[in-house]
Amino acid sequence: MKKHLSELQVYSGIAILFVTFIHSNAYYLTQILQLKSYIDAGIFFNFIDKIVHVAVPMFIFIAGYKFTMNNKNEKFLDFLIKKVQAILLPFLTISIFCLSVHCGKYLIFKTNTSLKLIIYDFFKQFILIFFGINVAYQLWYIPMFLFLILTYPFLLKYIKNIRLRLSLLIFLLITWPIIVGHIHIPIISRLLSFPAFNFICYLYLYEIGSLFCLNKMYLKDGKKIILLYVITLLLSSLIKNKTHSSLFTIIVLNPISVMAFYYISIYIKNNKLFLILGKYSFYIFLFHEPYFISKISLLIKSQGLYISGLIAPVVSILSIILSIFLYKILRKLSIAKYLLGIRYKNVTIERCKNIQINTD
Repeated sequence: MKKHLSELQVYSGIAILFVTFIHSNAYYLTQILQLKSYIDAGIFFNFIDKIVHVAVPMFIFIAGYKFTMNNKNEKFLDFLIKKVQAILLPFLTISIFCLSVHCGKYLIFKTNTSLKLIIYDFFKQFILIFFGINVAYQLWYIPMFLFLILTYPFLLKYIKNIRLRLSLLIFLLITWPIIVGHIHIPIISRLLSFPAFNFICYLYLYEIGSLFCLNKMYLKDGKKIILLYVITLLLSSLIKNKTHSSLFTIIVLNPISVMAFYYISIYIKNNKLFLILGKYSFYIFLFHEPYFISKISLLIKSQGLYISGLIAPVVSILSIILSIFLYKILRKLSIAKYLLGIRYKNVTIERCKNIQINTD
């Protein structure tokens, strides 16, 4: 019997650190370097981007692992209710708050804009948040994540053979660009263009996470995977064509990356820093944008201090600290515990502490 909670918590810590790096690096790329692609920023910056941009695949992998560890035999309705309480509720809270601030600026500073138009824009933007278009732009991930995790139980139910299920999901991954490009039905084509549905091909990562939970993974195999990851990472950073680079990353680099970082997490499972980041990962994700990273970066730029790409990780660290500090304030407020899912997250953490899985 072996506990897996510490490995998964460290894994979440690495992933959320990468998320903040993605957003701080994006500001440096677009606002300081005035570029649109990491490839154009040089081999070193492209290399760093290839490392950190695996954050979303990592979170999908870990969700598949945790589903098999905790929820595989649970009734779908019970599973759905838990996700609504723990994920959808805080998603709506942050989205509505950021949207209200966004529309409020028009009401205060643009007096020539009619109240009717502002209200219309609010409800239009509110509907779009469920499709992955959000003022708090990092929250595009939540509708996509919910779509994937609520789809998988049906795949599990109707395609029981693991090899067949994984093969179909890998086939979907490889053919997804072709499928999307050849759909000419306007409404379907439009739906698939939204972030909430455009990443259905990432379901294979959820399946891989589930398989890692079910099967004993030897650390000696992990060393080989980590070495393969380093080689693949170096190769991917050398690809200059944007289309080829994107395809190589999605099809080759991402699956190797998520497995490699799982083994890395096992090696450093007692690392206090990543355990702390993993513990607060969901709330760091909720709070770090659009205000902390963007505003801190803008402040540094306005003072003429944004002179190097090394500023980006500093901004990330400050944003993480402020996000954790904000969480600690909000968790003391009764209403915040419900609106941000803090109450439900704490209950889930306590249950997870007692979960063990057999690796024999």
